[in-house]
Amino acid sequence: MVSCENNCHMEIKKLNYAPLLLTSVVRAISHIFLIFGVMMKKSLIAALFLASASSVFASEMSPVLEKQSCEKPAYPKASLMNEESGTVVFSVLVGPDGNVMDSKIDKSSGSKTLDKAALKTYAACKFKPGTKDGKPQQAWTKIEYVWSLT
Repeated sequence: MVSCENNCHMEIKKLNYAPLLLTSVVRAISHIFLIFGVMMKKSLIAALFLASASSVFASEMSPVLEKQSCEKPAYPKASLMNEESGTVVFSVLVGPDGNVMDSKIDKSSGSKTLDKAALKTYAACKFKPGTKDGKPQQAWTKIEYVWSLT
């Protein structure tokens, strides 16, 4: 038969090893995170390098409005009389020749008359076409126009 003193002594020895075991586990986990972190940094650097390299080889430029070719939209008389104002956001599809091929309203000013007047004016404007790898191509661009009575 084993005495109580021996059992108690064995339990104490087991508890004395627990902090060492816990310390070893914590060290192992911290080493895993350190290795994982280094791998993540290397992966991130590689991804950034590839992204920058691909943008150099496949650079795309959006169309740009040639302001001298475009008049300021005339305020529609009906909108003036109704004291309508607001901001219209729209997109225009510019062809490789710099002319507008299509347009669409993205966010209305709240007045169909003002929206149509802005679209009509900008449809007649000339743009520097969008490019891909230095070659003109058709591309969409966004325009925001603010109608204000002041």
